[in-house]
Amino acid sequence: MKYITFLLAIVFYSCSSDSAVSSDKEDNIIEYETAYDSINALIKAKPDKASLYVYRSELRQNDKEFELALGDLDRAIEVDSLNDNWYVLKSELLFDLKRFKESKDVLDNAIFKAPGSVPLILKKSEMYLITGDLQQCVSWANAALDFDVYNAEAYYLKGMAHKFGKDTVKAVTSFQTAVEQDINHYEAYMQLASLYAAEQHALAPSYYTNAIRIDSSSTEAYYGRGLYYQNSEKADKAMADYQSILDIDSNHVQAHYNMGYVKLLMLEEMDTAEVLFNKAFALDSTYLNALYMVGYSMELNGRSLDAEKTYREVLKLDPTHLLAAKGLNRLE
Repeated sequence: MKYITFLLAIVFYSCSSDSAVSSDKEDNIIEYETAYDSINALIKAKPDKASLYVYRSELRQNDKEFELALGDLDRAIEVDSLNDNWYVLKSELLFDLKRFKESKDVLDNAIFKAPGSVPLILKKSEMYLITGDLQQCVSWANAALDFDVYNAEAYYLKGMAHKFGKDTVKAVTSFQTAVEQDINHYEAYMQLASLYAAEQHALAPSYYTNAIRIDSSSTEAYYGRGLYYQNSEKADKAMADYQSILDIDSNHVQAHYNMGYVKLLMLEEMDTAEVLFNKAFALDSTYLNALYMVGYSMELNGRSLDAEKTYREVLKLDPTHLLAAKGLNRLE
């Protein structure tokens, strides 16, 4: 595969006026054998552009060359030590590599040099959230808000800490503030939707709808809203959301299963339900509840022998499957 590097790419990475070279000349197009050849050529042309080292670091991370990737991030920091993002990226990589102390040290040293850096403070808050120190997570989120009272991510992090701390009221308040500061904060809308849906609250669908507005391909949001409608016995709306999932991902196992559930137990369409449960099991042969529901569809449709055979198939795969055992008892 050839990698084509345009001078336009240099303009994109350089973000400076000195790269204003015409990109519409065909003789400025160069072909490279690999992405590394391409980025190395760009770095040779623009050795003082930190973003190029960051891009090469990403390539190396994809190839699991983590020490080289860290070296490129160090080079980016050396070239542009005032850019908070480079420290954040290095801290994240070290954290992913489970080098937690080094990750923390990177942030601490950067914050010492730039104590008012909101991105660095937020990353520190997020790190404490991931490691379960909820009090420190909130403290650092509040520190970010001292510098930027309208920062949506800080409120989101506080919401997550309160959620994990089982303080639902404070969690909802924080997530709500997050979306007030940023009407496109997908994660905060999803958290609000989830919390309200857990209580089967009427506000839940509106939050899922906002999440879908932001990301129309979110099967997670469609599924959450569909499940809310299913639990509210609004079959048509549930089916519409599950179908939206299948329009995005035709192999979504749970959407097939839930459509089967609605068809069987809410709409009493046994034949269609059986097809849907079979599809779910075909997509995931470990999903024995789907196979059980195939049998249950047969049972409700008066096909006792087929249902018994299916229940036995489930028990052959899992002798401890309680629902299948109860199904056999009903038919004997």
